Amino acid sequence: MMAKEKYVEPKIEVADKDVLKSRHKEFCTNSVLKFLKQNDELVVDYIEEVRDRDKMPNYSDFLRKVMGTTAEKVNLASIYVIRSQATEYLVNRYRELYPEEVDY
Repeated sequence: MMAKEKYVEPKIEVADKDVLKSRHKEFCTNSVLKFLKQNDELVVDYIEEVRDRDKMPNYSDFLRKVMGTTAEKVNLASIYVIRSQATEYLVNRYRELYPEEVDY
């Protein structure tokens, strides 16, 4: 009778882990950006609230108002979302809505 061979998980090189992490961040960020574009009413409501407070929008502040997941099951508050890109989207949307108020 032969002994079962023990499964040994293949080692992932550090460079491969960095690539995987980078791709995961890209996936999560793109999913959140897609969510923001598809839920423009939420974004506009948030931007109007921010404008009333004489502030500029940012993604971390947006998360205080909105919680949930994207269609791809990415949590909006995921640590893998590149928040600077989400903030950039919100600021650009603000500029589209109120171009006269923004100094470029």
